[in-house]
Amino acid sequence: MGDVDEALRELHRARRAPLRIRVCGHPGVGVRTLAAALVTRFRVDARCGPLRDGCEQSGEDPAGDDLICQVLGAGVRGCDLRALARYRIPVLVVAGRADQRGGQVRAAALAGQAAARLGRPVYPVAALPGGARVDGDDLALLRGWAGAGVRVPALPAGFVDVAAGAERRRRAGLLHRYGPDGLSRLLAALAGPGGAELDAAAATGLLRAAGGLEQLVAPLHALGPAVRRRRDARFAAELSALAAAGPGRDRIELLAQRAGRE
Repeated sequence: MGDVDEALRELHRARRAPLRIRVCGHPGVGVRTLAAALVTRFRVDARCGPLRDGCEQSGEDPAGDDLICQVLGAGVRGCDLRALARYRIPVLVVAGRADQRGGQVRAAALAGQAAARLGRPVYPVAALPGGARVDGDDLALLRGWAGAGVRVPALPAGFVDVAAGAERRRRAGLLHRYGPDGLSRLLAALAGPGGAELDAAAATGLLRAAGGLEQLVAPLHALGPAVRRRRDARFAAELSALAAAGPGRDRIELLAQRAGRE
């Protein structure tokens, strides 16, 4: 019975586990960055979809996922349409890298166009600032740059190219960590009124507000009932399969009956 008890514990753990999101999309739209941001912000189990062969493979419904987050680029691709048509579990659609679309107004407009084409909501998000966490060391470095009048140019590569050695590496690291838009926001806030009082927590909040991930809270909650029904059905099916294996059948079938009434 030990193996049966362990199998039952594993089924219960899976039923109560954090929300499991499969993040999919065409290579280059920020799938990995968004998955990491979702883990940081919402404490979910977010994993990247199969990107090895491009987004043609992202229509799969991997077993155990609660929902799929489809990440669009600047617009809707044909592979996005084909993937969305194949999904058989709840789907949330976002327009990724909103901080690279020429401003929030432009990003919202592009997401609106995508939503009109798809006939479903599309949420513009910037995962890099949205999942950022500014620490004290970074803030001290940024404060020094802001005081010296350092800014991120229109071509972000110039922010790195003007420096050499350790300074160049520091600039490249922060540009990679916060993105051009996030870095610009931090430098502007530190150079502006109240910049001297800006601490790491406030700097983190500034970036996360710009990332727009809070838009996803309401639609994720709205998908909750569908996710629970899917988990309950999977739990009952796996209980039945376990009962069919033989050991502890009567006890497992009783659990399956109770699960069906919950």
